[in-house]
Amino acid sequence: MPVTLGLLLTLRVSVGTACVSVGDMTWLDVHRDDQLVGRIALQDVPKPGAKETIRAWRRLGVATVMATGDSSEPAIAFGKMLGFDPDTIHSGLTPQDKVRLVEASPRPVMFVGDGVNDGPALAASDCGVSVAEAHAAAAQTADLVVVWGGLEMLLAARTLARRTIAIGQQNIALALVYNALAVPAALLGVLTPTGATIAMLLSSMSVSANTLRLRSSDTISSAEFQRIEPGTGLHRN
Repeated sequence: MPVTLGLLLTLRVSVGTACVSVGDMTWLDVHRDDQLVGRIALQDVPKPGAKETIRAWRRLGVATVMATGDSSEPAIAFGKMLGFDPDTIHSGLTPQDKVRLVEASPRPVMFVGDGVNDGPALAASDCGVSVAEAHAAAAQTADLVVVWGGLEMLLAARTLARRTIAIGQQNIALALVYNALAVPAALLGVLTPTGATIAMLLSSMSVSANTLRLRSSDTISSAEFQRIEPGTGLHRN
């Protein structure tokens, strides 16, 4: 009776025992049993809408720079895809280097990052922004997390924030006007208690109705970037 003998071979495969950046590519060596068997080429690709978002921020008067831990050549190649000039691309940065870059920049500073190495810079900035796919450390440190959509949602967040502040100021003005009219009238006896109650009710209703206008705030899509007026600026409020 024939006998079949099985032989089990165990091969140790390691990827990335050597990492070399050549041009706009990052090459990872693949070893099997300590023998080089191949290489894997990696290249970063910008997310859809990223270039348009950066261009829109510039039209708003906001200075943009790129900070990365990647080596110089891949960082510059990737930055050019996004429209960055080489002198605005900071490569080979450690987490503390990013913090120093944030601290040296004119305030206010918004820092957008999604990696664990971005956590300190997110905390050091005036407004740290992360995305839903980010590392947990980055998402927990960020002040704002984009949970859906692309980077263009940052422009929508800016629009909503500025509109919220404007409506809040309008509500304060409305309340002051009602009080300026109602209090003297009540002191002079012109306004009865019933009238004062109605005036207070109208004041609350007008403030609430004005606040509800936030629900009609429009988000900014990629198609609307060209309609953004330059020189608006981004201000901390």
